[in-house]
Amino acid sequence: GQYVSNPTSRTIDRTCSMCANGKYQPNANSITTSCRSKTNTCSTGSYVTNPDSRTSDYTCAPCPTGTAQATSGVQASCRACQQGYYNDQTGQQACKPCAKHTYTSAARQAGCQACQASQGLYQPQTGQPRCTSCGKGQILITSTRTCTLCSNGTFQKQDAATTCK
Repeated sequence: GQYVSNPTSRTIDRTCSMCANGKYQPNANSITTSCRSKTNTCSTGSYVTNPDSRTSDYTCAPCPTGTAQATSGVQASCRACQQGYYNDQTGQQACKPCAKHTYTSAARQAGCQACQASQGLYQPQTGQPRCTSCGKGQILITSTRTCTLCSNGTFQKQDAATTCK
């Protein structure tokens, strides 16, 4: 992490200085008079794990599950997948939307949860943070996961119902 900034002469001892940000020197006890520029960049789906090291070039690691990194470079972290999105693999460029009838209500998830049709819940869209239910006067047909009005002579006063009365 240091280099010789003033070489030894007949009247002075050599002086060492720390490498500047963005530079490093891997050789300890060296008489090297300069530091190397950091040139390694992380590819998409990864991030820098040692940004402040003065003894080595950047080291990259794959983004963990629940995160992604779309750009290459020297990012210090990966972006968390937002609600309604997930990532079940490491080292990914983008988060995946939850499929229809599934959801994630929290960020940084490695998978989605299923909407419980038996409880009157469904989700007709992808990438959603919660399930929805049919409104009053309607029921959820669990086999098709669609809402339908109660037939004449029947009713339903509650949301998230699967039968009419």
